[in-house]
This record gives sequence, structure tokens and C-alpha cells, in this order.
Amino acid sequence: MATKTSRPVSRQADLLGRAGAAALIIARIGTVFLWIAAAATAIVLVAFIVASGALTAGYNRLDLSVGGVFNISLTGQVLDYSIFLQPYDDAPINTVAVIATGLARTAVYALLALAFGQIAALCDELKTWVEHADPASPSPFRAVIAERLSRMGWYLIAAPVVALVNYIVCSIAGASGSASLWMSGLLVMIGIMLLLLARIFDYGMSLEREVDGLL
Repeated sequence: MATKTSRPVSRQADLLGRAGAAALIIARIGTVFLWIAAAATAIVLVAFIVASGALTAGYNRLDLSVGGVFNISLTGQVLDYSIFLQPYDDAPINTVAVIATGLARTAVYALLALAFGQIAALCDELKTWVEHADPASPSPFRAVIAERLSRMGWYLIAAPVVALVNYIVCSIAGASGSASLWMSGLLVMIGIMLLLLARIFDYGMSLEREVDGLL
């Protein structure tokens, strides 16, 4: 009987381990690309502040040529908010809008990269837990998982807040733009769900401690 019951469990653990490994690879790739995007945006912003003549201005974007091979750009798009860095072609660029939007885009990319980093860490811990789980105590309720879920939730909630603050600042500075809420609303909703899931893990750990105390 022991061998019959152990096979499905091991098969499920194997499938879970493979899914966790695939998710880990995807999360790490996403983290790297988001940090690259944050660095590229910061480079264009610094170039604008230090040597704006090195940039080529187009409608609602600034381009920095890298060795004449490719361009890295700074646009007015931050999540759901589109800021018009210049009202029309050849018009003066709104300096405040460019700096504020550059900082906001860098911050949003960094927050999303941190969230992906937490996902990668969770996948890595899930893989370790599956491979080295104690059959006598297979519970996944652990403090580190609750902490990472909570951090992910706050990162995802902070990103739309940064985009909204940037939109308000640019509007005050005289830059026009447009806004919608679907992406920001989705990120906030997922963030709240992750925070609730973190509280569930906290509650599960407290119940386990109570049961262990009774035993």
C-alpha cells in the first residue's frame, strides 16, 4: 500500500517542481529585462539633464543614439497615463514633464522588477520545498512566503501610485495628456489579492503553532 500511495504523491511533486522551475526561469528573465528598461530610461534622463543636445526630439519622445546602431527612448507613457512631452512637433519640450516622467518610468520599472524578483525567489523556494519537503510535516505555511507575497503586493500597488503622481505633477507643470485606469486597476487588484494571500499564510502559520502547542 505504501508504494501505491507514494507514486501519485511523487508524480504530483515532480509536476509541481517542473512548473516551479519553468516559472523561475520566466520570472528571472522578466526581472532582467525590467532592470534593463529601468537603466535605459535612467540613462536617457541623465543625458537630457546633462547634455540635451545629444538627444533627438520627436513627437512625445526623446531618442538617444547609442553608437549609431540603435536608439534608446524616453516616451511620455507611464502605465495608463500618456504625458505629451511636447504639444506638437518642433514645439518646446516641457522640461519638468520630461524629468518627472523619466523618474516615474524608472521607478515603475524598478518596482515591477522587484516584484518579479520576489516571484523568482518564491519559485526557487517552492522548488526547494518540493525537493526537500518533510513527509511528516509537508505544510507550505512559512514566514518567508508570507513576507514575499506582502512585498509583491505593495510593489504592485506602488507602481500605479507613482504613475498617478507623475500625471498630476505634469498636469500642474502645464503638460497635457490622457489617462485610463484598466492597467492601474489591474495591478492594484492583484496587489490587494497578494496582500490578502499573505495574511492567509500568516493565519495558517498561527493555526499550526496553536496545533503544535496542543500536541
